[in-house]
Amino acid sequence: MESQLQSSALSSGSSRDKDAFRQAVRRGFHDYGPSSCTVKSNVLSFWRQHLVFEENMLEVDCPCVTPEVVLEASGHVDKFTDLMVKDIKTGTSYRTNHLIKDYCKDELEKDLAMPVDKASELKNILATLDDLSPSLVQR
Repeated sequence: MESQLQSSALSSGSSRDKDAFRQAVRRGFHDYGPSSCTVKSNVLSFWRQHLVFEENMLEVDCPCVTPEVVLEASGHVDKFTDLMVKDIKTGTSYRTNHLIKDYCKDELEKDLAMPVDKASELKNILATLDDLSPSLVQR
């Protein structure tokens, strides 16, 4: 079953691959044993300590397997795409929208005498970045 899930997850996303994945998932999930429970608990504790207590983020507990209709209703199926770029020198991957956001903020902060039209354009990009389609982000 694990090999079926891996091959489905790594595939190109065709309808046949999605059906194979769904078939494998319908057979059920494996339970955590004692050692795995400890590892999972330690990871969650570390995550909670850092993100919730140190970064003041809010914690949400959601189902591990979300029904597809929920993802469709929320817009994730049609809209949610994280475009990534890879630094060819270091091999590090970055989310494209984060790079664009950082660039716009840096430009606005470093050039306080920037022409109003350019500042307005950068602010507009920041305001609409999460709603841009992949084709617009790539431009």
